Amino acid sequence: MLSIACSQQGRWLDSLSIKKISCEELTMIDQLWVNYSNGKFGYSIQKSILEKVEKNIDKFGNCVGWRNGDSWIEYARLKFDIKIAPEGHLPFYLDLLGFVWKSGWFNTYWDGDIDRIWKFVSKLDECNIKS
Repeated sequence: MLSIACSQQGRWLDSLSIKKISCEELTMIDQLWVNYSNGKFGYSIQKSILEKVEKNIDKFGNCVGWRNGDSWIEYARLKFDIKIAPEGHLPFYLDLLGFVWKSGWFNTYWDGDIDRIWKFVSKLDECNIKS
């Protein structure tokens, strides 16, 4: 998604870049995730989980395995194995939370701007993406 919406490397999705993603592109990305994970992963799956936890981002993080108790997990601890990853675990919102690729490693920079996630969820609504 970063290559679709951002021209600069080392950026993350902000309000302006989220607007640049077309509904066709977003729908296609979601459908690929859903199809190739047999309905376990994708933005539509994550949106459904977020709605079930009444948009509580901490509960959402715990449900999809991005948090452990009160702490967000490191990128290196994500589960990329479909057999053990919880429903909704992928795709991970690297570009929304502000994870930056530097010298072969992901460095975390999150300024607490949870608004980016809500803007992305609004984009999912705008594009009528749902499970």
